[in-house]
Amino acid sequence: MLGVCVVLVALCLEKDLDKILNLWKVNSDPIKDVQFIYEGRTRDLRADLAPEKTAPTEDFQGLYALRPAEGDRLLDLYHHPLNPKMPMRRSTDAVQGTVFDRLLTIPDNARFATDPVRLNFGGKGGVSGALWKPGSAERFFLLAETAFIAEQPHRFRMELGGWETVDDRRALLVKVDAHSDQRSNVSHHLWVDMEHGGVPIRVEMWWNDHEVKSRTHSIQVREFPLDSGRSAWLPISGIVDALSSTGETFIREDMRVVSGSLQINRGLRDVDFRIDPANRLLHGTGLSASQRLFDEAAKNSPRKVARRDPQGVAAALEAQLAEARRQATELEASSVAQVERRSLLVCQLVLGSVGVALLIAFGVWKARSA
Repeated sequence: MLGVCVVLVALCLEKDLDKILNLWKVNSDPIKDVQFIYEGRTRDLRADLAPEKTAPTEDFQGLYALRPAEGDRLLDLYHHPLNPKMPMRRSTDAVQGTVFDRLLTIPDNARFATDPVRLNFGGKGGVSGALWKPGSAERFFLLAETAFIAEQPHRFRMELGGWETVDDRRALLVKVDAHSDQRSNVSHHLWVDMEHGGVPIRVEMWWNDHEVKSRTHSIQVREFPLDSGRSAWLPISGIVDALSSTGETFIREDMRVVSGSLQINRGLRDVDFRIDPANRLLHGTGLSASQRLFDEAAKNSPRKVARRDPQGVAAALEAQLAEARRQATELEASSVAQVERRSLLVCQLVLGSVGVALLIAFGVWKARSA
């Protein structure tokens, strides 16, 4: 009798997992491409530290575009530090197939290279983890990840954790990890809203199954009608907390999609996912206010000529590439970045924190030391 009960429970769990995967597939299949403008603020909540030791508070505004089936994505992000002594920054990231382009500029037109930095990790979408960085829409907009899991579930280890109430909504907890014989150190917990397209309304990254490193919560979702007569549920806002070893939030990002800016199936082209003069998304009107502020800062800057520190640039980029490859190798069992298209959240946090922090710190140093 006990054996029969175990089998029945296993069948029920498998059925619930199938429901989640089907929801993710049904919700993403009609979406050929999606784009939107979003904005938010980053704050350091450590009140016990001196101001000079905390991360600077800044507002940000960005454009995000995605083709779920291909895994292509574009992120064009403006950072507006509230401290007037800190320069504005514009970071542009484009992932198409195996190619990842990155360009970071500050108002005096200094940049880390005369052309976008191009890295090729040799695997389809293998560098997508680099878009998991401060201010990135991919911290709350997880359509790319859920679509990929639904497409290739055999690449993942999935375990149901039962029903819970999250923000007054019923959600089914599922733990996701890379499918491997070796147990990974990192796992991801997704609380899935089964009544609204299976959109995760809370996401946690766990280390060694006992320490939460980050939590995305308060995710709000909305139903968007499609020309086909169908509809899709998509997240429109969320809060991202970076947690200390004691579980306290020390950095918080609050971001939201700008009302009326989300567009679906507008026929985005391959070039719209590259840093290219022909990319119409990089020259649109959605971020015109940020672009005007950026141009004004450049106009008033005492430094009008683009500069480079060849040795520093080369060292920074080489270190970033070497570290990214090392982490990708070490986390092969736990990071989906090693599969055909794109990672879930493990490699995103690693590459984002290493690569972006390095580039931003370098840019601020250049601005101050000039």
